[in-house]
Amino acid sequence: MKAATITQLLASAAPAVDDQILRPLNPRTLTVDIVLPVLNEAHVLERSVTKLHIYLARNLPYKWRIIIADNGSTDGTAVIARWLAERYSEIRLLQLPEKGRGRALKQAWTSSKADLAYMDN
Repeated sequence: MKAATITQLLASAAPAVDDQILRPLNPRTLTVDIVLPVLNEAHVLERSVTKLHIYLARNLPYKWRIIIADNGSTDGTAVIARWLAERYSEIRLLQLPEKGRGRALKQAWTSSKADLAYMDN
């Protein structure tokens, strides 16, 4: 993921610390990934993600995805997340066998092709 911040929409982006060139963001083609790190949240996952999906569909004018980053759940969270991903084309499941919120976020963010990746808890 190589992107400038939202405040740099029309400005030229400066090189990043690791010498990657950041590009200006274009509101017409902007893509956003919303990453939800989850661990044993089967009891609330469907309701929470469906509510978020409805909100984004109604209010976010950009192309977006919800990434459910399951980091070692043992309670059926992955089954529900997989069902949500099959039901909604904008939802993806990233399943990691080990626990660790930071590990899940890092994996989701580094594999994201979106212009912006946002984490929600």
